[in-house]
Amino acid sequence: ELSRVLTQIDASMGTRSLDEVLHSLYAQAPSISIDYGVMEKAQKVVVLEADFSWNDVGSWEFLRDIHPADKAGNVALGDHVFIDAAGNTVVSPDRLVALVGIDDVVVVDGGDTILVCRRDRVQEVKEIVRTLRDRERDDLI
Repeated sequence: ELSRVLTQIDASMGTRSLDEVLHSLYAQAPSISIDYGVMEKAQKVVVLEADFSWNDVGSWEFLRDIHPADKAGNVALGDHVFIDAAGNTVVSPDRLVALVGIDDVVVVDGGDTILVCRRDRVQEVKEIVRTLRDRERDDLI
């Protein structure tokens, strides 16, 4: 199933329809990693040894590994203001995020949703996805 969806997306790469195809097909893709969903089922696989850094992008905290923090340990992508704030991770490509007197939170502006959680609980975001599915809010997933 994952291969079918990825094949259809691949066919639209470099075309004007890519955004439309991604929007319609991504939700159909099973929630499974590439290694389990594709590689373990592949008949012909080639492996090359390479020396490069790798980060398993499994949570918003990975940004702290690839983007520099300010003197207070804040990492931000997008417009931001930090006042008496430390150890925060902020992702907001389109809007200003201002944090005052708050430490160790993750704030992600997804356009139609905003996530705010403590950094030590960021792995619990999957509970939000389950809750949204239970509420039939697939439009937000």
